[in-house]
Amino acid sequence: FKTLPQLREALAARRQAASQKAKKAKQRQTKTKTAQKPQPPDQKQQEQSKQDQE
Repeated sequence: FKTLPQLREALAARRQAASQKAKKAKQRQTKTKTAQKPQPPDQKQQEQSKQDQE
């Protein structure tokens, strides 16, 4: 970095990128949480596989 403003800009950009990553991670977590709740088809599939085995 030649000048201090460049260094400041780089740090700011890095901070923004980190915050964006955190936001995306949070969004992913909420998406997976909401997706996990309304999903009882897994049990049906397990029951079907049990019947197939029998």
